[in-house]
Amino acid sequence: MQNILNGDDKSLTRQAQVNLRFVVSLAAQYVTKDSNGEQRVGELQELTTVGNKALENAAKEYHTATEVPFAKFAVPYIREVMEKLNAPQKAE
Repeated sequence: MQNILNGDDKSLTRQAQVNLRFVVSLAAQYVTKDSNGEQRVGELQELTTVGNKALENAAKEYHTATEVPFAKFAVPYIREVMEKLNAPQKAE
């Protein structure tokens, strides 16, 4: 994590890759279903993309001196962008 704080893009990319499954699992909670009860794949991809960007932002803000595990620290960042992305769709 210290490398990320020092601006190492390679470490930042690795952090996103390691946590991809985690981001996808959060994104799946925000995916709406079509009339057949199937998840909308494009929506899942879009949520995952914004979730990864949020994870990167969280990684840049995370301080290793904290007692909070990184994944727990990143959840609010990820949920916030996913909720913003989903907000207009839920209003319809």
